[in-house]
Amino acid sequence: MGTCDPLLTFAITLLEQHQVNKRGQCQFCGWSRCTVCRALAFSLHQGLDVVWWQLLGSTGKQCGLADVREWLRQREQN
Repeated sequence: MGTCDPLLTFAITLLEQHQVNKRGQCQFCGWSRCTVCRALAFSLHQGLDVVWWQLLGSTGKQCGLADVREWLRQREQN
């Protein structure tokens, strides 16, 4: 799963671009229901393993939740 590091970089870049102002609107796209912001809110209520599993699945990478958990465990050991 070496492709996860570029995905993390991409996710961080998106989150830096799509910051919400005091009125709850995304400063990048101007929407109050920005997809990036909604995805961030979703991810904050999930375990890290589920967030990675959903992210990888949305990009077309076929892996199971057990695969993601194993990948995360290996990363913690390194």
